[in-house]
Amino acid sequence: MIAYLDSSVILRVVLGWRGRLKDWRKVREGVVSALAEVECLRTLDRLRLRGAITDRDLSIRRTLDAIHLATAMLWRESSSADLAFATHDAALGTAARASGFTVLGI
Repeated sequence: MIAYLDSSVILRVVLGWRGRLKDWRKVREGVVSALAEVECLRTLDRLRLRGAITDRDLSIRRTLDAIHLATAMLWRESSSADLAFATHDAALGTAARASGFTVLGI
């Protein structure tokens, strides 16, 4: 299966967190936005600092989610392959489902 992977999926696998994507072993090829690196680094930094998320961080996160979804939509339009959308973010999963993706992880 080819799946678009957002940073929540990547981080749970890399860090060995509970609630990892049940279908992870089915993913043979991952599609990611360049934002995944930025988001993962930001999350790791946040974990390092043990700081609480602010309203500003939350609003930035929602903007980045829109870019994740747009990237997946562009990839789907330019490819003949099926693309599933993997995320542990409920709001992003809802948006992806509304955009016609099969959503994994929620």
